[in-house]
Amino acid sequence: MAPCWGRHESHRSGTCATGLERERGGARMIGMMRTQTASGRGVRAPGVRRWSAVAAGAMALAACGLAAMSPIASGQPGLGSDERARFDPDGSAWARPFEGVQTFTKPSRDSVMGFNAPTSVVEILVRGGELVSQGQLLIRGNDAEQIAIVKQTRLRAESALQVERAQKAADLTVVEFESTLEAFDRGGGSQFELDRSRLSMETARIDVESAKLNQDLERVRLEQAEALLEQLRIVAPFDGIVEEVGVELGRSIDRAQPAVRVVSIDPLWIDVPAPAADTIRLGLSAGDSAWVLVDSPERRGVLEGRIIEVSPVADYASRSRRVRVEVENPEGLPPGLRVWVRFTEPSGDMHSALGLADREVGSGAGGGR
Repeated sequence: MAPCWGRHESHRSGTCATGLERERGGARMIGMMRTQTASGRGVRAPGVRRWSAVAAGAMALAACGLAAMSPIASGQPGLGSDERARFDPDGSAWARPFEGVQTFTKPSRDSVMGFNAPTSVVEILVRGGELVSQGQLLIRGNDAEQIAIVKQTRLRAESALQVERAQKAADLTVVEFESTLEAFDRGGGSQFELDRSRLSMETARIDVESAKLNQDLERVRLEQAEALLEQLRIVAPFDGIVEEVGVELGRSIDRAQPAVRVVSIDPLWIDVPAPAADTIRLGLSAGDSAWVLVDSPERRGVLEGRIIEVSPVADYASRSRRVRVEVENPEGLPPGLRVWVRFTEPSGDMHSALGLADREVGSGAGGGR
């Protein structure tokens, strides 16, 4: 028999009253009212009879609705999947005894990276789901020209020939000045020759310092060239997992176009929109404990985490504050799972109401083992 809205308990078999049964019941009630009117109270006016029929039909429908009762609340067995979805559309009824704030997990680190300069992809070294280490090369752009520039700049930066040449020239001017000064003292030279020799010596000393400065500038240019080379390479910013590679080999991409995403899922973070009044009443602060009910397809359990951040600002519209909770995740549960979070320790009776065993309660994602 097709289900109606709710359940009609007029029969012990639990069958639902159909529209035909409700129509017949309404007709019987109208017939009884007409019989009573004809027998003892006279005949009603047509308008009164019409309103009586409408009222009787409404009473019959109301009787069916009042007799209905939610299967989740009453625990009535025998529900089909369609009926269960109607009364519990998001599948969260089992978690109500936990009395937590519903939210979801997310990676503790999440980085979407691209190249800092337009280029084409010449090498892809990783794929989605692969573990990577900080500093590991993930994707390489077309860096052949920049590699040549780096080599050229390194040769100039590491060469001391210009400084040595300037130093030798300066040494020569010192010898010339001393010879001119000696000749001048013996009366064999002019004051002009002596002054020119002295100025040449001082100029040579400046040339030495200039050569040293140019070598320092070449070292800076080398750092700049190496930085430009790094813009054509994408490396892992931290230890984590490659979530997605969004480019293909040989494809030209623009600056800052997303190319790869790396996440860290141990530990997990949970941003809880906690009621502002509760955060004030409980005096929540970084380091306090939090309890997380995890809705995992493999198992359900309560994990103990810790608060790492409490927003100093409350949201006026929702009257909530963001509280960030960190939970260890050695089992590698994927971010995005639905969870419920509370900031007072759940009791043993609550665990029983949730249908959880003691082994399903722990201090991290591995607490269920």
